Amino acid sequence: MRNVDYINLDADLGSEVMPNGFLSFLANLSRTGIFSYQQIAPDGTISILRQLRLPDEVFAEETMASLAGLPITNNHPKELVSPENASDFIVGMASDTPKRVFAPVQGDDEEYIQQRLTIFDGDTLEMIRNKEKNQMSLGYSCELDFTPGLYKGQNYDAIQRNIRVNHGSIVNRARGGSSCKILLDGKETVVNVDGFSSDDDNKNLKERDVKITFAGKEYDEAGVTTLLDSLQKTINEGGELNSAKQKELDKLTAICDDMKSQIKIQDADNNAAEFRAAVKKRVELESKGAKVLGDVNMDSLSDREIKEKVIEKLRPATVLEDKSDEYVEARFEICVEDAVTTDEKKMGKNIKNTDSNDDVDVAAKAKAAAWDRAKNAWKKEVK
Repeated sequence: MRNVDYINLDADLGSEVMPNGFLSFLANLSRTGIFSYQQIAPDGTISILRQLRLPDEVFAEETMASLAGLPITNNHPKELVSPENASDFIVGMASDTPKRVFAPVQGDDEEYIQQRLTIFDGDTLEMIRNKEKNQMSLGYSCELDFTPGLYKGQNYDAIQRNIRVNHGSIVNRARGGSSCKILLDGKETVVNVDGFSSDDDNKNLKERDVKITFAGKEYDEAGVTTLLDSLQKTINEGGELNSAKQKELDKLTAICDDMKSQIKIQDADNNAAEFRAAVKKRVELESKGAKVLGDVNMDSLSDREIKEKVIEKLRPATVLEDKSDEYVEARFEICVEDAVTTDEKKMGKNIKNTDSNDDVDVAAKAKAAAWDRAKNAWKKEVK
């Protein structure tokens, strides 16, 4: 039989911080008398088993020896503490010999096991100091003698024999009586120790009258079964509803994913069209610029820089600083329209009405050429 006893830890009588920073304190670890344990059978039946701890068993030489160097853990491990897992779980230990003492509360005629504990894990130490964890739980094994009887006017169901303590655990919440506690503030409290008991073989455990409270309502054993069935039905119905909702969600997700993919395709098409338009516009700009600037590498020039160079060549006096892009664009188009390439032999229409290369009056030159053709027209051979 494996048992777990809960012990309240309060605050500060007999505690001290050691020179190395460890926390040492005195604690009442267990007592004689009747303990009530909750036990759950393999079929789910919850029972309360009242176990008697006789002085001859609690203070037996073997029992007291099992407390020497008692390992302390932060919460109960899922397995008993052993040399194989000790380094994973231990945060402290019992640091002196366990003692047999009388009850710390007036009117309590039971006897206690008192022992000094030392915590050397920093996180656990702070939890105790800050009262985040102020209770302790003993994990031990024992043999149960299922001989019911009466002890000091109280009924019991079994007697604990051959008690062997495996470890103590610092826990958040314990159901142990407040007299089983670290002796820190000297307050008098009522002994009321509970715990859990488990055993793979429950053949000696009789069914008992058990009642539990759920959502403010008390249920007997039969009521608990009905309640569990009802809760399970609710869970199943919720699962079916969630399944239907999940299918609906999957459909909507598929639609959204398809729409996203279409949007990506459309964005790609739009980006491609914009790119082609931008390339075409740049090519046209460089072509216009080349008519004026000639064989100039325009790769490193921005659109505005190309336009400014064309304007500066054809209209040297023009000031473009602080002018808007729209202004530069308009002046550029006018200049390009006025420009005349050497190959085309057309008259320029710049402000001076001159050829930009040799500063010759283009209009006068064209007029002279026309006059010359007219004067020499008679010289052509008549067929």
